Amino acid sequence: MLLVVLVAAVVGTLAAVTARRRGARRQLLADWLREAADTTAEAGATVRLLAQGTPPSGPIAQQLVASLRAFDDLALRAPDEGTAADAERARRTLQNLGIVIDRAYRLRRSQPPPEAWAIEQSEEAVRNAALDTDRTLRTVYRGFTAAD
Repeated sequence: MLLVVLVAAVVGTLAAVTARRRGARRQLLADWLREAADTTAEAGATVRLLAQGTPPSGPIAQQLVASLRAFDDLALRAPDEGTAADAERARRTLQNLGIVIDRAYRLRRSQPPPEAWAIEQSEEAVRNAALDTDRTLRTVYRGFTAAD
């Protein structure tokens, strides 16, 4: 009889520990998804400014760099391979936008000064890259918020 009671107690304890761990994992996933969605929304707001024609500025560049770092961190702490891939996808698309912005900046600063058509073409490239980035970030955001 004592053995039955001990076995029941051990089984009950193991079940409670397992349930607690499962709950903790779910909470970690929910927290990570919330942070990833917030980071994606913040980056998306900045990208939409560029897509609407706002010229890249110091504060916009700083926000993009901060978003790149945040997505790097999210990818490292991702709860699984799928979420890590989504964070990496967002980081890559922001990085590509940054490359286009850097090209446009170097063109504007080049000597001799570029022709007006080259500057217009460069600005259009930034807007197009920002639109592509926005589409990607919206897709990633939906993935992060679908579990809610």
